[in-house]
Amino acid sequence: MRAPGGVAEPAPAPAGTGPLADMVVVAIDNDPQIVAGMQTLMSGWGCKVVAAGSQREAIAQLARLRRAPDAVFADYHLDEGDGVDAIVALRWKFGPQLPAALITADRSEDMRQRAAEKDVAVLNKPLKPAALRALLAQWRGRARTEA
Repeated sequence: MRAPGGVAEPAPAPAGTGPLADMVVVAIDNDPQIVAGMQTLMSGWGCKVVAAGSQREAIAQLARLRRAPDAVFADYHLDEGDGVDAIVALRWKFGPQLPAALITADRSEDMRQRAAEKDVAVLNKPLKPAALRALLAQWRGRARTEA
């Protein structure tokens, strides 16, 4: 496969293989197209993606899956509350060590400070897939060394 500019891209690893295989990743965004894109992208890396429009929907899907998440990505601006609230709710249910990041176009100091207070990483839109994958790999590596 060729990327724009003629640079060859490596083929995605088949689902179930690779360093991110079987990670349960929650993606929360109130835009269905963004959630679908996140699901397609991370599923291609072998992740099990719980795609949801709200924290409530994410928690319900995780209950049906009967697995705790390994990571959470939430848009900052949601229809009900915001991404920080959603992450706090998921951490309350699944443990304070749950790695999480906001994905946002908001570059305000207030948002950054709120995220920092809750130990939430911030990824700015437009999101680069390589940055997302690198963060997931970092979190996976940290989880394996702590286990």
